[in-house]
Amino acid sequence: MVFLFGCTEKNTQIPETPATTAVQTTAETTAEPVTEATTERKKNFLVYSVTENKVDLKLNKKIVQTIELDYCPIRDWISAEDFDFDGYTDIFIPSEYSGTSGTYYHYNPDTEHFDEWEEVNKTGCILTVNSDNTLTSTSYSEYGDISRIYQWNGDSLELSELLDCYGSKNGYINDLYEYQPDGSKILVERAYINSKNNARYKTLGRDEVIYFEVTENSVNAMRDGTIIQSFENNTIYNHSLSGERHTPPEKYLDTSDFDYDGYEDLFIPETADKGTYYRFNPDTERFDKWDELNKTGDIFFMEPDDENYLRSIIYKDGTYYETLVREWQNGKLVPHHREVPYKYYYRDYIDMDGVIFRRDYNCRKISVDDVDFDFDGYNDLYIPDYDEEKGTYYRYNPDTEKLDE
Repeated sequence: MVFLFGCTEKNTQIPETPATTAVQTTAETTAEPVTEATTERKKNFLVYSVTENKVDLKLNKKIVQTIELDYCPIRDWISAEDFDFDGYTDIFIPSEYSGTSGTYYHYNPDTEHFDEWEEVNKTGCILTVNSDNTLTSTSYSEYGDISRIYQWNGDSLELSELLDCYGSKNGYINDLYEYQPDGSKILVERAYINSKNNARYKTLGRDEVIYFEVTENSVNAMRDGTIIQSFENNTIYNHSLSGERHTPPEKYLDTSDFDYDGYEDLFIPETADKGTYYRFNPDTERFDKWDELNKTGDIFFMEPDDENYLRSIIYKDGTYYETLVREWQNGKLVPHHREVPYKYYYRDYIDMDGVIFRRDYNCRKISVDDVDFDFDGYNDLYIPDYDEEKGTYYRYNPDTEKLDE
């Protein structure tokens, strides 16, 4: 199993690249630095050098091939590894201005030539060599980190596992999938990681965990590769394909435990500000439409320290106005208080009777240096309103040591 940096459990490490693929830099009397890919196991002694828009490849101190490009590659991004574990060093040359894509070349010992490698190039990603003769690619996004593990099956490079690491209310979750011969994947383990101590506190196996698969016309609740419930939806799949970045459609779903009962529920969005909530019923093991949440028309979220609260954003004239905080009471969602920020200077916590019960100034420190509006030698203060079109002046009173309007 491969864990990602930032999404690892305690005492878990990314597999190290084996010593047999060590890359060393040597000094040679050339205009450009020369790199050797040398090991005891390797049958080819590869040296490469970069000069402007070409990469020279040497075997036994003889240039056997020159790869010409339309740009000068960044030499630190070039990788010389035995990517197919045949005992020969291959090479990867990055694309222009990119450390995340490029071209792989496979060494052919019969011709002593490095050929473009279609089987590896079709992955379209940077690959790391692991000590168990597998390859790993890692991608990062605002939705989390995804690690794909490849293994060789003869001359075919096949996906073997996928580790999806993403945030949750109490830390983050590691989902481990196994790929099947038909190309589908099954979630075989879900690990819950505490972000405070980086330790696993709960694990669900393949016969316990429920996960979701989004198709062109539906959202399917899955367990061990079998559909246990299906919801009609044709917007998420199409939306995920729009734009330059194709976001996995499953990332648009919210599977938080909205009522704090220990079971993950489901929110399926329809638009940016509309969707449907489903509550998980552990007796029937089905997701039922949730009138208590759906009737509000709001989209809810939770803060890490929340206990029994749900929050929703209130907009005014198309901009953020306040946060409405509701509390669960006997299965009902009851308004508890509102949180109103004042342009980062402070935040008021207001109960439903309109009484301010707390004011936090920790959103941003207020600097009052050199703001002596009446030139009496004391710094005064001006706090703008939310829209910054007007505000309130406070004059410092040296007798009371207070700021008065």
